[in-house]
Amino acid sequence: MWHFQYTAQYMKVYHRSIFKHFIFWGFFLPLTIFFSDLRLTKGPFNIYVISFVICFYILALIMATGFNYIILDDDRITVKNSFYRFWSLTLPYQDIKKIIINNDIGSHSLYFRFETEKKVSRYYILECLGHSNLKNVVRELRKHDVKMDIAPAVTKFYL
Repeated sequence: MWHFQYTAQYMKVYHRSIFKHFIFWGFFLPLTIFFSDLRLTKGPFNIYVISFVICFYILALIMATGFNYIILDDDRITVKNSFYRFWSLTLPYQDIKKIIINNDIGSHSLYFRFETEKKVSRYYILECLGHSNLKNVVRELRKHDVKMDIAPAVTKFYL
């Protein structure tokens, strides 16, 4: 059986804990408190409360798809999700035609979109990338001659 171990000369991980983010404190913590209240388990409107909580959890799990962070290796970039560990995107630098860095109007969320020769990827929301680390990520990507299209609002507020 063949075993392959990748050893990079350097690997830089740009990651911020999910506990420092609003989605965690705004969704998961209040729902835990909500479930721990025993008074809500008794009463005629129990089915409505439970259906509301289930919908709230589904919304929180969908929003957790934005808990992405970046790993920069010698020859590739990897976008991984902190909550869903099996989601990742790995691209070699030479395959990347351009990276589009944008943010949402009215929000501080950063979006990365990768354009390659074959296809254009979907937007990756990088909630677990610290905004102070964005300068370092851009600097490292420029060292590897990766073309980037950075939105003016991102340049103004983060770079």
